[in-house]
Amino acid sequence: MTSEKYDPLSWLSKWPRDKALWDVWREVHARFGLAAQRGTELETGLVMMISQMEQALQRNLKLEILLSAIEKNGALPLGPLISLFRRLYQVPEDDVLTEELEKAKKGRNYLVHHFYRDQADLFTTSEGCQKLAEILVGINDDLDAAIQYLENWRDNHLGYTPPEDVWDRINEDVARWKLENQLMLDSFLGKNERRS
Repeated sequence: MTSEKYDPLSWLSKWPRDKALWDVWREVHARFGLAAQRGTELETGLVMMISQMEQALQRNLKLEILLSAIEKNGALPLGPLISLFRRLYQVPEDDVLTEELEKAKKGRNYLVHHFYRDQADLFTTSEGCQKLAEILVGINDDLDAAIQYLENWRDNHLGYTPPEDVWDRINEDVARWKLENQLMLDSFLGKNERRS
């Protein structure tokens, strides 16, 4: 054991005087924030698609129930969201979307759970901060790719056709809502009977 007192800021004396510490760190933190935002956008997209499909399958299309499903699913971590999405929409294991979602999950989990702890030593040099920025750009790119694949998949598959009875139930519900909304409107407007 040494008698020298530990100085947690000793590395600062080696920082290049021509580079402002805050400017270099700011880029790393900004890129972290952008990647975290993209991760949240991916989670939100999955939450919305899962909640809408759950509601459609339950034949109970009420706003309160949708909002409750969004709140419930919004509390799930990314891994279970991906599993639930794949199960509800029957996305196969070997689908490119599955691969992209898994890669994004791995990057997002590293970002949130390990990035600052595992890479803390790189903050002590401007070169290290540049490496951190590059790591974050890679994670952001993986998240962007997953979001793009999810959007493309949605556009190509919703076109996805669930079993015929699901569509019949959805059409019945839509017709019922239309009638309920018209009756409510007539009531608000003071009409005693519905006009054709």
